[in-house]
Amino acid sequence: MRPEEQGSHSSDNREVSSPPCLLHASSNRQASEWSLVLTACRIPHVVSSADAGFAIEVEDDFCLRAIFEIRAYEHENRNWPPPPPAATHQESSTEKNAWILLMLTAVMGATLSPEFHRATEAGAAWAGKIMHGEWWRAATALTLHTGPAHLLGNMLIGGFIMVHACNYMGSGLAWFLTVMSGVAGNLLNAAIQPGSHMSVGSSTAIFGLTGVVTAFRAVRERAAGIRRFALPLGAGIALLGFTGSAGEHTDLGAHACGFISGVFFGAVAGFTVQVKGLPGRKTDRVLGTAALMIPIMAWFAVWLYL
Repeated sequence: MRPEEQGSHSSDNREVSSPPCLLHASSNRQASEWSLVLTACRIPHVVSSADAGFAIEVEDDFCLRAIFEIRAYEHENRNWPPPPPAATHQESSTEKNAWILLMLTAVMGATLSPEFHRATEAGAAWAGKIMHGEWWRAATALTLHTGPAHLLGNMLIGGFIMVHACNYMGSGLAWFLTVMSGVAGNLLNAAIQPGSHMSVGSSTAIFGLTGVVTAFRAVRERAAGIRRFALPLGAGIALLGFTGSAGEHTDLGAHACGFISGVFFGAVAGFTVQVKGLPGRKTDRVLGTAALMIPIMAWFAVWLYL
């Protein structure tokens, strides 16, 4: 037997290990992801550093399968992570909402003049008249106040909460829920008060807004644990007790009914937003317009009635 044949024969009889194939990753994160993929597919491999980043050593027998699995993984995750969602509601600014509150204060201030005494009588929330069909009083009463101190106090307290609510959920949604809570609160208060009971002021809507923010945040943060769920609710109840029970002419029933109504509307809005997201710009504007039109149409009803 010639030497080369002998050598060839001896090499055929001993086990020769195939050299490993190297898969090069551009970063440590990519190498870790690929390693997880290969581990899940039970492909033996070793991760090591290389000159151009990181390398994964795979036995030659598993090389084609490793490449296939990694390519499949990269193809399935080529659009991950997804781009951040676009803003789903009109951005609200503190300056814009401050101007709205200032103009609203000026409009409501006109009702303090003696010339509007008749309108005040026609728009006050008389419980008996509301229960006998004069539903508009539940809305018109929100725009009436007994004096400058009453008006400014409501605007200062309500303005602070309103700016926060507008920045948190969008201006249109916040104003709509506030007006709806105020109207519902006056209706509920009229149902439990004697017919001679009368109330005016936007405080019912302000405490409605407090309930809205309390319930809305509680619903959206309930997944964070019972402590995070209880904090907004406790803060809302504390604010109700601190600012809603003082003063000789304070209408506790209207404040409580407004808060209860706000909790209801805020919870409904919170669950709706969780399913469908915050209103888009167009929807937010529609809600804001509806909030404006509710008291306007209520005063139009007064004009027709008079």
